Amino acid sequence: MKRQLLGCLLLLCALSDLAVALSCEKHSPRWPAVRAAKTSFQFVDPDNTAMKMNIVSVTGASLYALECYLNAYDHDDPQFDYSGDFECRLSASSSKEVYSTLLTEEANPTRDWQGRGRFLQEDLVGKCGQYPEYGRTRHFRLRGMNLTLGVREYEVESGSRARNIPWLRDRLRKLDLDIQVTPDDTALTEIAEPTAYVAPPLAHPDDPTDLTRICEEVHKR
Repeated sequence: MKRQLLGCLLLLCALSDLAVALSCEKHSPRWPAVRAAKTSFQFVDPDNTAMKMNIVSVTGASLYALECYLNAYDHDDPQFDYSGDFECRLSASSSKEVYSTLLTEEANPTRDWQGRGRFLQEDLVGKCGQYPEYGRTRHFRLRGMNLTLGVREYEVESGSRARNIPWLRDRLRKLDLDIQVTPDDTALTEIAEPTAYVAPPLAHPDDPTDLTRICEEVHKR
């Protein structure tokens, strides 16, 4: 009887240790902690159209690279097909990733632009500029951080459409961007978490040259 009781006690101890280990593993950080950062950048065409910012750990080691380009379709990159009027890409500094940008929310993206890191002029004007997560201000929760990109001001170069082949639009002449990195140990996903909002619908979905959206009503998932 004593031997059976001892065996039960040992089994309970083993199960308790396993539960503690699993609990620690569950709550342990999956990604290196990032250092908080806040900055602004002004893009001006054609002199200052590119920006690269390193997101670093609390010890100063480079973890991620944030690259942004004004009139991004001009930028030639063999690893990424930039196509926005303004576009940002986030990539890991050291490891090789499956995703061309960590700002995508698609588990199996088929195009580099499938993410909220691409800004079109139609996204910045009027009600569309105020639309949550698809307008001027966008938040990305992933890998132990909350990354915020906010377009504060921008200007269009009137009459520059002829330089914009194949885009039937004038170029952006200037854009002011605010960037904020906030540590968030509850953000555990490998790529950006899906936002709570649905992208505003296209006004003319049958016309691939018309990217105007209907933004009067905000739609949630």
